[in-house]
Amino acid sequence: MQANLGAVDIFHQDTSRGTPLYRVTPEVVCMNAELGGSADANINWTVLRLPDRKVTSGRTQMELPTPSGVDSAVAAYQRIVINAADDIARAIHTLQQISLTPSETGNSLARH
Repeated sequence: MQANLGAVDIFHQDTSRGTPLYRVTPEVVCMNAELGGSADANINWTVLRLPDRKVTSGRTQMELPTPSGVDSAVAAYQRIVINAADDIARAIHTLQQISLTPSETGNSLARH
């Protein structure tokens, strides 16, 4: 996601300069795998834009085959995490298209 967005990973930064910051909060609701079967995951996520506190949230749900061994389960989970990161990056791109309005707070752009 960092490469997709050209982002810098920071924890605290001054938001008074007018450059928006995005706080991503993922929540892995469940992950299950059966070797020779499938791997599935349900990941909820929220993106908060600072300083105006616009919010968007979504869910990434996937199920992929795990035809053989642990390697196929690991590959499936890597693909699921990549897809979640892509979903979050798209949500951030959408927020970037909406002008900054410091007086508005809590405006939601639900993405499910």
